[in-house]
Amino acid sequence: MINDCKIIKDLPSGGQKNVQLAEHPALGLVVIKKGAIKSFTSLERIKREIELLSELKSEPYKHYFYVFDRQIKSLPASQLQRMDSIKTQIKTALGLFKGIEDSVLLDENSDGSHLPTWFNVINAFHKELTK
Repeated sequence: MINDCKIIKDLPSGGQKNVQLAEHPALGLVVIKKGAIKSFTSLERIKREIELLSELKSEPYKHYFYVFDRQIKSLPASQLQRMDSIKTQIKTALGLFKGIEDSVLLDENSDGSHLPTWFNVINAFHKELTK
């Protein structure tokens, strides 16, 4: 199946895996992840990811990778400038979540509560880099 795919471009990868956007003649756009299976735990994690992804509708998942790719490409070249840009985006997201939560009932996984933690971690990392 992978041999039938035409690689379009490399995508930002996470962990130890190479991630590529490809086109399959029958399936259309697909995402290919390649990497070594180093342990039973690693294999189980990959199986869980495949199960989860197979339950997702492909359009939102494609959109996720498209948006993520655009965000990565829009970041400044300098590491310190990238952190400032990300902090600005997090502040914007916090404001947007505040407006949404006043009018929309969100579940516990969609309330934006992770954003202050991300902001604090980036601030701490920024302080370490500028010492």
